Order: sequence, then structure tokens, then C-alpha cells
Amino acid sequence: MDDAPQARGPACFDDLGTDPKHVADVYDAWGQAYDEDIRVWGYDAPERATDVLVAIIDDETTEIKKMGTVRGTVLDVACGTGLQAKSLRENGFGPIYGIDISKELVKAAIASGRYNDVQIGDLNNPLPYDDNSFNHAMCIGSLTYVDLTKLPNTFDELCRIVKPNGKVIFTCRSDRNEQCECVASAINKWKLLRKLGPLPYLPKHPAFAGKKVEMFLYAYVVNE
Repeated sequence: MDDAPQARGPACFDDLGTDPKHVADVYDAWGQAYDEDIRVWGYDAPERATDVLVAIIDDETTEIKKMGTVRGTVLDVACGTGLQAKSLRENGFGPIYGIDISKELVKAAIASGRYNDVQIGDLNNPLPYDDNSFNHAMCIGSLTYVDLTKLPNTFDELCRIVKPNGKVIFTCRSDRNEQCECVASAINKWKLLRKLGPLPYLPKHPAFAGKKVEMFLYAYVVNE
């Protein structure tokens, strides 16, 4: 008999759309069960994203400079409860800032103690940060809820708030990556460094297991 815990999150994410109130309501209701549920579904995108960022930085940095060096300030976009910050902290990044549309997930992120600051915000609007505020930015598992046709869009904003030569790491579902790639390639403020995938997305989620929905992971560098 399988004694694995049953996930309590939304049965399917396909119909959430990009309406900020609806998305916020779903995640507010999900609340504290979020971490356990997505792990039950086999979600490991935060760790994969951090590994890619570490590998890129280490390729650019000499061994002497790497020893004892903090890897830089990161904005965790759509931070949820703080899973991304956990892997970033474990790999020497900081300070770390977060933003998310769900007030309940933001409460959990603050309570985790992994962030220097966390704000509530909608990715369909300009980000509430000054130009060149961060060394790097992560946007993992959230572009499904973003209207990339808006101008400026999330990609424009990430290029604005990340310092020149900073890295932007994001993921996109395999059933939606064509639009994502099209929009990203049209922006002349950054350059693609790496594309990984298709990779497992939520391999144990009942809505996606049969559809073979996977994800792609992208790493861009902001122009100097």
C-alpha cells in the first residue's frame, strides 16, 4: 500500500490564467501546504536553477576568487514560501530579496528567515525596484501566470533591475515555451547563455503525468 502523503493543492494549473486576483486567491488558499504538495509532485526546479547559476558563475571566476566569496544579491521573483532562497543560501548567495503575489506565501517566506526583504507584487506590473539593484534574478515556475504581451513585460523588468553582466534564470513549461522564447529573443537587453530541457516539471502531478508536460530552464546574461 502506498503511504505517500496526498497533495492538497489545486488539481490543475492550466485554468488559472493571468488574472492577478484569481492567481493570488488560489495560492492564498493553498498557503502552508504548498511546500509539501509540490515536493510530493516531484518539483525540484529551485535546486536545478541554483545549480545552473552556480555553474555559470564558477565558469567565469577563478578558484582564488571563489574561495570564501559571497556570490551576490539575488531577487527571487514569485518567491512562494522560500524554496529558491533555501538553495541560494546554501550555495553562498546573499542578500536575497523576494516578491510574490500571494500574501499568504509572502508571510511564509518572511517566516522562513531566508530573505532580507519580501514584498507583495504582481509580475504583470513594473517591479518595485530601482535600476541595477541586483546581481542576479530568478523567476522559477511562475511565467504561466504572466502576460508576456504587455510592454514593458517581466523580461524587460528583469533586465532593468539586474546589473550589467548579471544573470537571469527562469523556467517555462514545455507546452508554453514557444511564446516565451519568442518574446525573450526579441529583447535586445540580454543574451542567452544556456537552455536546458526538456526537464521534469511536476512528474507526479496527476494533471501533468499523462500530458507529458515538462519544463525548459533558461539562463540569460544582461548586456553590459
